[in-house]
Amino acid sequence: MFHFIPRLELRTRQNLLLNKLPNSQALLMLSNQTFFKNSDTEFRFRQDSNFWYFTGFDEDCSAVLFVEGKIILFAKEKDPEKEIWTGQVAGLEKAKELVCADEVYPFESLADILELKTAGLKKIYFDVEGNSYVILRQNLQKIFLDHKLEMEDESEITSQLRIFKSTWEVDQIQKACDISILAHQRVDQFLIDYTKSNLNQNPNRFPFSNNLSSLSENHLQGILNYSFNEFKAIAAYPPIIVSGQNATVLHYWQNTADIHKNQVILIDAACEYNYYSSDITRCYSLDRFNSAQQAIYNLVLKTNLMVIEMAKTFLEESISLSDLQAKSVEMLTEGLIGLGILKGDLEENIENKSYKKFYMHSISHWLGLDTHDVGKYKNKNSEPRILDPGMAFTVEPGLYFKEDDDTIPAEFRGIGIRIEDDIFLSETGLINLTEKLVK
Repeated sequence: MFHFIPRLELRTRQNLLLNKLPNSQALLMLSNQTFFKNSDTEFRFRQDSNFWYFTGFDEDCSAVLFVEGKIILFAKEKDPEKEIWTGQVAGLEKAKELVCADEVYPFESLADILELKTAGLKKIYFDVEGNSYVILRQNLQKIFLDHKLEMEDESEITSQLRIFKSTWEVDQIQKACDISILAHQRVDQFLIDYTKSNLNQNPNRFPFSNNLSSLSENHLQGILNYSFNEFKAIAAYPPIIVSGQNATVLHYWQNTADIHKNQVILIDAACEYNYYSSDITRCYSLDRFNSAQQAIYNLVLKTNLMVIEMAKTFLEESISLSDLQAKSVEMLTEGLIGLGILKGDLEENIENKSYKKFYMHSISHWLGLDTHDVGKYKNKNSEPRILDPGMAFTVEPGLYFKEDDDTIPAEFRGIGIRIEDDIFLSETGLINLTEKLVK
C-alpha cells in the first residue's frame, strides 16, 4: 500500500510540534511493530498514527525524538539478506531524508542515545503504556526515571495538533469517503438487482459469485472489500454488515448470516485511504421497509438531519459535541414516546435516561487518521469542547430494539437502524463529506 505526506505538510507539522517544546523538554515516539498472526505469518503492518503524522515514515523498528529544536530519527539499517524475504527498507540516510530529520541512528542504539540526549532535561512526553515494544518502553521509562524527568503522555501535545485538519488532510478524508460511497452504492445496486432477478434461473448474472441462490452478509462484505481495494484502500475498521436482529448488536463483525426479505440490512463500513479514515452507516433492504421499520428509520433520519443543521451554526453559536448529543437524545426520546415505545413525558424520560436502552452510544466521535480519532472532548475546566474550524467528526444517531424485549410493541422488536455521516468544519461553514450517498 502506497502512503505519502507532502514534504511541506510534514515540515509544517514538525515545526508546530517543535514550537510547543521548550529546550528543557523533549517528545519521543515509537513506530508500530510488526505483529505475528501465527508461526512466521505476519499481520499487515500499519504504522502508528502519531508516528506517521509527524514522520511520514512507514517502517517498523523506528523511533523519533524531538528535542532542542531538532528531529532525531532511529531506523533500521539495510540488510540485503533479510530484504530478500521482506522487501527493501530505506536505510539510515534515505530514512533521514524522508523524515526531514537532523540526525539518524540505528534503532538498536535508541536506549544508549537517549541516555545522552535526555540528560539535563526536565520533562519528556512519551507513551509509556503503548501497545508496541512493551519491554523497550519499560526500559526507556527507567532511563527517564533515573534522569528524574517528569513524564507525560505524548498525546497531551500531539492530539492538540491532530484534531485540526489541514486542507490536504481533508482531501484525503474526502477521498476515503468517496471510495466508501461508491462501495455502498454498489451494494445498493446489487441488492436491487438481486431482488429483481430470479437467481435460480440465472445464477451467473452477478460477477461476485457463481451461485447466489441464497444471500449472506459476507456477500455484501465482498463487494465492499473489492471496491476498497480497487482504489488502493482498505477497510478502516472491521465492516459491520448486519441483517435482522443482528442489527441490534452494535459491533457485530461475523457477517455470516443469511439475509432474508422483511429484514433491515444495516451496513457500517468505510475505507481507510492513505491512512485517513471514513466512517459511514446506511440501511438497506431486499424489499420496502414495513411500517414499523419505516417509522424507526424516519425518526433516526430526522435526527441525523436536524443534528447536522444544528452543527451548521458553529460559526455563529458556541456548539459542542455534547450539545449535538443532547439534541439527538431529545429528538429520539420524543419520537420513542410518540411511537408508544417509551411512556411518560419527555423531561422525565431524558432525566431517567430511559432512552439509553435503545440509544446507548453517542452521536459523534472525532475522525481522522483513526476512525475514532484523537482529541479531547472536554477542555481543562472539564467543560465540553467548542466546535471550531478544522475539526472532523461523525453524526450517527441510531435505535436498536432487541428481539426478545417484551416491554415494547411487538412490531418494533428485532429492528436496528443507524445513519452515519462524516462532517468537516471549514473556515466558511460545515461540509458533509458523505452527502452524496443517499439516505
